[in-house]
Amino acid sequence: MGNLTGQNSVELKQLPLILCKLLGGLATVIGFTSAIWILTRTAETSTGDVFPQLFAAAVGIVVFLLSDRRLKRQPPSITEKAGSDVKSRQNLWPWALLLLFAGAFVLATYLLTLI
Repeated sequence: MGNLTGQNSVELKQLPLILCKLLGGLATVIGFTSAIWILTRTAETSTGDVFPQLFAAAVGIVVFLLSDRRLKRQPPSITEKAGSDVKSRQNLWPWALLLLFAGAFVLATYLLTLI
């Protein structure tokens, strides 16, 4: 159990960087998508009209890359140091949660289509 507690503390320390990486990726996707939307949906657009969206996308790329580099510089987590039997036990939880959420989603979708 001590291994899992240590792993949780390491992952909590990495959480701000993971969230920065997520927000950088979202800013990139939203920026490029909105720039393409503006360019293709209106008849008269100029480069100045899409500059804020392209700037947000560029900032998103920079934030994503910087947080990725900072994550790689941190010491390896406890899971990477553990033996194969510990890794297999710890890898069971994410898969079980994934299957549980996927099953709940499929069930909710099925029930909503019946109505």
